Amino acid sequence: MFLITYSADCLWLFLCCLCLGAKIFNEKQIEEIIFLNYRNQSYFFKNSSNFALGLIFLVICLILIKTLSFETPFSAYCLKISSFLLGILILFRRSNRNHNSLEEIYCGYLSLVIILFSLDFRNQAFLVASLVYMTSLSAGICKTNSNIWGFIGSRDGFIKFLCLPTLSRVFWVNIIQGITQHKNLKNIILNSFSFISIITPAYQILVGLFFIFGLLFSSLILIKIAFILNLLFVLSLFAIADLNWITSFNVLLSIASLILFKSFSLNQFNFNVIDFVAILYFISAIYALIIPPKNKNHNIYKFDRLIRLINFSLVPFDVYSEPHIENICSYFIKPHQESLYFKSISKINAFQENGFRSNNENFRSIHLHALVYTFTNYANHIYFSSNSQQNKINTSRKPSRYSWQTQLDCICQSISPFTLKIYQHVWDNKSLKYKKNFLFSIDILNQENIFNLLNKKVDFNHSLKPRIYN
Repeated sequence: MFLITYSADCLWLFLCCLCLGAKIFNEKQIEEIIFLNYRNQSYFFKNSSNFALGLIFLVICLILIKTLSFETPFSAYCLKISSFLLGILILFRRSNRNHNSLEEIYCGYLSLVIILFSLDFRNQAFLVASLVYMTSLSAGICKTNSNIWGFIGSRDGFIKFLCLPTLSRVFWVNIIQGITQHKNLKNIILNSFSFISIITPAYQILVGLFFIFGLLFSSLILIKIAFILNLLFVLSLFAIADLNWITSFNVLLSIASLILFKSFSLNQFNFNVIDFVAILYFISAIYALIIPPKNKNHNIYKFDRLIRLINFSLVPFDVYSEPHIENICSYFIKPHQESLYFKSISKINAFQENGFRSNNENFRSIHLHALVYTFTNYANHIYFSSNSQQNKINTSRKPSRYSWQTQLDCICQSISPFTLKIYQHVWDNKSLKYKKNFLFSIDILNQENIFNLLNKKVDFNHSLKPRIYN
């Protein structure tokens, strides 16, 4: 049987190509920032984005040929091969990234689904695609342990998320500020938002449970309910924050699971090597989403690390809790001279020079926005290390691949010399908004050593509020 038997399959693969193509095209502008040691990489790796875009164009053309009923056995075979190579190439590009994010995790799973799809392993592809519902379950469970979501705590997680200047659309921030001027409306809105903060964890858990029961009882109705609930949640996220390709990949994975479920049956598993590996992989992903990572002294540390490695460094989805909302820093990078590579300041900034979110961030890869965690950690490090020599970074120890130090090093090596401005956004309960504090501005010289940079003396204009961890 050749790839792509149904029109729904064609449409799904077509949408995948559009989203992946847009993501890769955007990444071409910042490859020196997002890949390790990019300038010393091979010719093939440096041009992998062009190869991927070429494969995407080929896949789209072959889909159109099939749609117009011009398909031949040769074109069907080419569609199968090109889709397989596209999935492999995307995974290959991921192997050298210096960061990990929800976007990259979803993109990794989407690539696996495309590969399995092309090999006509539909049951196995279904199991991988269905992990998107397990991420919802994991996110809900993590929120129940948060102090700002759920029944316990301040119950202000939703309003903080809605007003977050580093992420949310300005439209919502302005509306909330307008409503708070009216006392009666203010109380109604606050009570409504508290209720949303309470039910959000339960809602996300419910999405996962509907899918699990639908899978166990082979109920298409329960699967459709899970799909609709997940779609509504993702659309609400997109309306509030535009989480770049995170929402797109989430929807594509849920659509794939819905399409593939129609031909899925637990009775069809022969429990051969491929089926056994697929089931183990599904179970391993659930483990990585539910169980927190183990430290190096733990007895099963190596096993735990292996499980997460094969699942794209997956951890419990503790998203938009305190570490992602409280005391976050935004940044602005202004190169001293315009280089041939970074021709536009907007290409390397997710924020405006005043520290607020830029509209240029819409429909772009999440990486530039995710640098808020890099610069938040950097600001915390230099602020507290200035008061204690014990907090100085160990210059004999190389930072890990996904560490904020490694990401900062890639930025310094690629863009310097430049001026870096750091702002911090601190929530104020009285005014119900984030107050912006300009922390500092420093000049970073040509390819400055990362360890020297981390040990620099910086004069802060305001006292820094420490980043909060769960």
